[in-house]
Amino acid sequence: DSLAAKTAEKVEQHAQCAFCQKKVIESQLVLDGKRVQVLYNYAPIGLGGERLHFLIVSKRHCPTFHQLTKEEYQEAMELAQFVRERIQSHFKEEGKLIQKVYAYHKTGADAGQSVPHWHMHLVMTQNGAQEWLGKLTVLRNILIGSFKLSADALKHQRRKYTALLAGE
Repeated sequence: DSLAAKTAEKVEQHAQCAFCQKKVIESQLVLDGKRVQVLYNYAPIGLGGERLHFLIVSKRHCPTFHQLTKEEYQEAMELAQFVRERIQSHFKEEGKLIQKVYAYHKTGADAGQSVPHWHMHLVMTQNGAQEWLGKLTVLRNILIGSFKLSADALKHQRRKYTALLAGE
């Protein structure tokens, strides 16, 4: 009974987890690694300019940071660095600069974790106003929730950053 109950509980957790749903991953995926994936956030923070908000997500269902393997964490950091370098290089070529880069994760509801699957946010800002408004947006998202992109806008952003990260 105990094993059956634990198995049923795990199946239910996966069914309710957005980052375990193929449809969610396919709609946001911009870079696929061995153990982790990079998604374009469906509700990117920031106002004005490019809304550079990516999620580094473990492929394995892993509710908290503490449950990541060393290999998953290492690959997450490597992919975050790759994305940052590629995005900064792209915008520098266009004569635009990335001013700040934020990489953070939230573990537990009290910290604002809204999806029960470990993920790290990678957010880049291009100017002071965008940075300031981005910080307010994070606070608003924790308190009242986020505002989603339309399906078409998300598809456009996903295609754009998939191509950019592939070097196209």
